[in-house]
Amino acid sequence: MPEQQNKSFLLPGQVKSGRFDGVANAVLCLFLIAFYANFIFKLGNYKTYFYFTLFIFLIAALPSLVRFASARLLITRILRTGWPELILPSLAVVASLTEATDFAKRQNIQHVVFLPLLTLITAWTVIHLNQRLRFSYKWLVYILILTALAINWLSLTPEPEQTGIYRNSHYLALLCYWAIPTLIYFCHTAPNRILLGITLVSILPAVHLLVATGSRPAWLALIAAYPITGLLTYGARGLLRTAAIIALTTIALAFTFPTRFLARGKELLLDVSKDERASIWETGWTMLTNNSLLDWLVGHGIGAFEVVYPTYLGEYSKFIFPHNFILELLFDTGIAGLTLFLIALGSIAYKLFALSGVVRHDKHTRALFQCLSVLTIAHLIFCFLTVSVYSIYFIILFSLPVGFILYLTLYHDQQARS
Repeated sequence: MPEQQNKSFLLPGQVKSGRFDGVANAVLCLFLIAFYANFIFKLGNYKTYFYFTLFIFLIAALPSLVRFASARLLITRILRTGWPELILPSLAVVASLTEATDFAKRQNIQHVVFLPLLTLITAWTVIHLNQRLRFSYKWLVYILILTALAINWLSLTPEPEQTGIYRNSHYLALLCYWAIPTLIYFCHTAPNRILLGITLVSILPAVHLLVATGSRPAWLALIAAYPITGLLTYGARGLLRTAAIIALTTIALAFTFPTRFLARGKELLLDVSKDERASIWETGWTMLTNNSLLDWLVGHGIGAFEVVYPTYLGEYSKFIFPHNFILELLFDTGIAGLTLFLIALGSIAYKLFALSGVVRHDKHTRALFQCLSVLTIAHLIFCFLTVSVYSIYFIILFSLPVGFILYLTLYHDQQARS
């Protein structure tokens, strides 16, 4: 008999699939976790992990799409709801029409295409996992985070800026600002007091490691993300309460780590003009002023900034990207590429704002929303100030919260219809 389309198929337990599809989706989730664990533990070969994950996704999705009308309706709604986020590959297409180094262009285009694909895979996987498997995989992620924190804690050295198992202190800071809101989420959903106590204690080394990195972009990212999330979740009352907590925490860290946290903060506040980013941004703007009209519209091509910038021989000519997404996108992809990027970010912001009104009355959904909001905002701010817009650390990790936001949007839209 032909399958009847279930208009509420997005609700838990109502996604139509066969036995093989269920096993394939479970395997897909394992590969997805392994893919992100690759970044946590620096295993290398991230492209191999990605292509395996994409292959498993095709195995899991294609049979359902062929056999079930509800699966085809699902993928249609994912694409319809998330089209602005999935438009980012167009940025690469527009930019690749002009000249740049072949290697930089090819590698950066690959990274840009990873974002919509991983966002789609994440949303599909979460929708198709039943409640029991979601619970199991959630705690597998919990174990991975605790293990990564423990390994980096044991790697502490007397050096002024800690890098842990990574080659750069910013990468350790990235792990920490991902771990802190995620562990807070696990505090809200802990099934018993023992796990709650373990999780609360685990937040302390994450905060210590974050301070030890000396990464001011990571500090600023969390300081900004939490009040914004408080505003989204509880309105002005949430903003004031969260800002007060952040202020008290900042004061406590300043007294606890005067030679690290307080000194680095003073250095930034008292003489921000001497920060290396200010010099890079000034040179980047000078490069833009030399653009032709066509360059302003479509840019010089993906990877062009890293080729042209060293020729200006500025004080920080060793850097190959401007630590500023707007400057980099304007130079590489022009107004066209920057507009596409801003449309995607605007869509994500709109989804967060829309979700904030429907998650307040459910404890677990609210905790997940707050975690996703902090991760999305903090990751965007940190990467804006620290890495290239084409960096795997921005592109690939950003897809995880965006995929979950897309899932929550679909889920609550379906609840509103039913």
